[in-house]
Order: sequence, then structure tokens, then C-alpha cells
Amino acid sequence: MNSDGAAKGSPGSAGGGVVIHDHRGVCVLVSALAANFGRCHSFRAQITTLDQGRERARDLQITSWEVKVVHVYRQGNRVADWLANHGMTQPQRTLVLEDIPITLTRILDEDNRDVAFPRFIPH
Repeated sequence: MNSDGAAKGSPGSAGGGVVIHDHRGVCVLVSALAANFGRCHSFRAQITTLDQGRERARDLQITSWEVKVVHVYRQGNRVADWLANHGMTQPQRTLVLEDIPITLTRILDEDNRDVAFPRFIPH
């Protein structure tokens, strides 16, 4: 599972995105959701998104999984980042995506082909 919570401002409009992929970590989509959290801080959006991802996994009856929390830059978490930004603007509180939007399909394809997006990190 990859997740991302985001807020535009502190506090500001907030959303979250979760993508649940197969056991190999390949972006073969098992489930995806986008959430609108209204106004909150980014930390609250991150934690709420993790909780929603856990709930979604339980809804899918995924029972055996290993949890490892790591920081990943936006470039390496593009699907969840896209979902979080989508969630901020959607009218629904939580939307489980039945059909994947074409822009998200492109991002999934790039992830599966290991397309790199370098990030400059100043020292």
C-alpha cells in the first residue's frame, strides 16, 4: 500500500490518496481511493490517510501484510500523490475508484516501466 496525505496551507484544503497494489509491489492496482478531508493540517491528512488505507485493506479482506513506514519523495509515490490532490477537489468524502482516470493510468504505466523522475535535493 502506498498512501499520501496533503494540505494546501496550514491548515488548508486537505485530501488523501491510497493505492493498494499486489504482493510484489508492482503497481498492479488492487484498489485505489481518494478522500476529501475538508480543512486540516498535513500531518492530520497523512495519519487519516493511513487509517483509511488500513480500513480499505480490511474491506478487501487482506489479512496478511507487513507494515513498513518509510518516507518516499513525491516522485516515487506519484499514484498516491495524484489521488491525494484529486481528493482535495472532489465533492465526496471518500471515493473508491472503480474506473481509473486516463491520467492515472499513464502514471501507473510509467511506474511499471520504472520511468525515473530525478529530484534535486540541495545540500
